[in-house]
Amino acid sequence: MSTDVSMSRIPFHPEDERMIASMSVWMRFIGIFTIVGGFLTLFVALLLIALFSTVQHFEQTELRQFYAQLSEGWPLLLGIAILVLAVSGMTIWAGGALHQAGEDFKLVASTDVADQFYLARGLDRLRLFFKLEVLKAGLGVVLAVLFAALVMTTQLVAQ
Repeated sequence: MSTDVSMSRIPFHPEDERMIASMSVWMRFIGIFTIVGGFLTLFVALLLIALFSTVQHFEQTELRQFYAQLSEGWPLLLGIAILVLAVSGMTIWAGGALHQAGEDFKLVASTDVADQFYLARGLDRLRLFFKLEVLKAGLGVVLAVLFAALVMTTQLVAQ
């Protein structure tokens, strides 16, 4: 890393450094909760996939009928499962990016070396976080459409 010594330190006012430090704490905190939420979503999705794959072996007739209705829309279920797994993976990735950006902003506030480097890297990671959030929102719309199609498919089969 070659940084110009005269340009590496950014002279912030003490109140600005406190604000950056406070922001970095919140970014790291929210990043950790985002990662935990992503892993919980992944766990629940895998649990539901396992349950769906074994429900055909249950003895209760209501569950078998429900399975028969859902199996008509298996391509939609597969699409929903893949998208939920992708969204949970992106959530974990976004949480990591936000946490790392918070670490970079902490270094900007707490050190007097390479402020520009840490600021640029933190902003780059923050940009990645927001790009992933936009992508997740788009996939959420696709998931809603697929789920609505699945509900309509199972209602048609039930009639």
